[in-house]
Amino acid sequence: MTAIPDVITVPTDPSKTGHDLKDVFPSFKDIGGLTLRAWRKTREFGPLGNLWRALRLKTVQQSALWGRRDEEAEMPEIFDKTVQKELSEAGSTRRRVMLMGGAAIATTAATHLLPDSVRAAELGTAEKPIDFLFAIYPNGTLLDFAGPNEILSRIPGTNVRFASPEGGFVTLEKGIVFGPTEKLSDIDRVDVICVPGALNLSAMMKPEMLGHVRRLSATAKYVTSVCTGSIILAASGVLKGRRSACHWAFLNVLKDYGAIPDPARIVKDGRFMSGGGVTAGIDFGLAIAAELRGAQAAQEVQLLVQYDPQPPFHAGNPADAPPEIRDVVYKKLPGSQNGLMRPIL
Repeated sequence: MTAIPDVITVPTDPSKTGHDLKDVFPSFKDIGGLTLRAWRKTREFGPLGNLWRALRLKTVQQSALWGRRDEEAEMPEIFDKTVQKELSEAGSTRRRVMLMGGAAIATTAATHLLPDSVRAAELGTAEKPIDFLFAIYPNGTLLDFAGPNEILSRIPGTNVRFASPEGGFVTLEKGIVFGPTEKLSDIDRVDVICVPGALNLSAMMKPEMLGHVRRLSATAKYVTSVCTGSIILAASGVLKGRRSACHWAFLNVLKDYGAIPDPARIVKDGRFMSGGGVTAGIDFGLAIAAELRGAQAAQEVQLLVQYDPQPPFHAGNPADAPPEIRDVVYKKLPGSQNGLMRPIL
């Protein structure tokens, strides 16, 4: 086990800050600032307290190299003013740690479980707020919209809304109740509409609901979906001639409505963007966040929520799954082998 000194001396030359940690922790690889990847690797060093002692940074030649700087001005804008004030009151040592980025964020997350005030850096006041609508419905899959919502709700200047066929509370798959929601027919227009998926799509396949999807899609800047939500979009007529993702088991059902099936995890075709099955919703959330507010904001949120998936198995796609696993799932999902499993319509 690698020993860590009580105090670590890190060069404070601005041109090197965040890029010389390999000299301090030789076991770390591909370090680009002390990110959550470094945080994960520090498990070999023991409890959180050991890591915190390691982060008691002793600056070298600060006056000569940086001059007299206001440490508050150096604090990243990842935290809003309330959290900045709390951190400032904790003392200058913590403020120096904030300059290192990811590990301090991870410490805050471990202590405060990411309060709602922790968001990506605030954007300029000239940025127009974005109205983002999830069109959810009875028997829908929670993770299809909960995943991307976790990303989008932390993007500054983004107003996330939820609407359903009847409004109010909605009972999703497995009896989960979500709400309250707005009534879909009451929504005039939005910048982004996202339709999540489910096995049972019947609530949204009624002509009236498809009409609302079509109406809102006509004026939206982006028309999006997760999982089998793309089948609802396709049934409304807005995906004719467009490429779209879908859960692999249902992918080729898109052809029934004139859409072009694409097996990629995230698909963008003009102002149309879609994610594959269920868990792809988180990837979709990051992708649409980058489209709306830039890669910087999207990556800040990725770090805040520690989205760094390392599944214990590689069976999440028919092309990668072991044959014996694939065959069992094919039998459980009739028609899925050819991407033609039928949802409940």
